Amino acid sequence: LGSSNSQMRDHGCYFFDAGENGGQVDTIRAQLGVFDRSNIPKLMARIGQCFTQAKKKLKESQVKLLDKHHNQTFDVIGGRNTSGEPYIFSDGCGRISKECAKDIAKDLGLENCVPSCFQVR
Repeated sequence: LGSSNSQMRDHGCYFFDAGENGGQVDTIRAQLGVFDRSNIPKLMARIGQCFTQAKKKLKESQVKLLDKHHNQTFDVIGGRNTSGEPYIFSDGCGRISKECAKDIAKDLGLENCVPSCFQVR
């Protein structure tokens, strides 16, 4: 089904039992997100992100983002990758205000330490 990079290093991955109904890997992966299948290594890396381990998770209802809390950040593009496509340096990057970071840190129980970045999935 998939694995994170650290699980691959430790020879681990996630499997599932199709059972009598014959469940499909593609059906499960479709529930994880929309992935570009043209680049298999990138596809596996993106699916692997669904299986990385986290220390703590917030429920969606715990974090309320209003329009005033975020805005669009444009991609930084330059050079070409090995396939000749433009390389996007900022893929997956964003910005967060100090106030919003403090609110998230508080919800995570990190009042004495406000991280400078968060991973959101």
